[in-house]
Amino acid sequence: MWTKILGTKKPNVFIAEMDGELAGFIGYGAPRDKEMPFDCELRAINILEKFHRKGIGRALVSRAINKLRNAGHKHVYLWVAQDNINAVSFYEHLGFLKTEHQKTERDIKEICYSLVLEK
Repeated sequence: MWTKILGTKKPNVFIAEMDGELAGFIGYGAPRDKEMPFDCELRAINILEKFHRKGIGRALVSRAINKLRNAGHKHVYLWVAQDNINAVSFYEHLGFLKTEHQKTERDIKEICYSLVLEK
């Protein structure tokens, strides 16, 4: 999957390094869920545990949001596992709001959060 994404001319992925080591990444772009009322999506964010609480996640989200905003997008969404309390808290702290949208994938209940992209 990542070879396909990173092999494109303009991959919508930012990668973070710390001390010369891969620390995490974020993927973003057009919504995968066509029925959603948002025009872009944060698709994946993953920070290696030893790099948690160092501002990397916040920096990656900020950079992706700025890229989406500058491309003219107005409203971003993301899915998060309902039981992932740390991620839910992280997104809420960044200003994301819980929506009424929910889904279950691979027996994991996910909730949707969204953020209006203001200039």
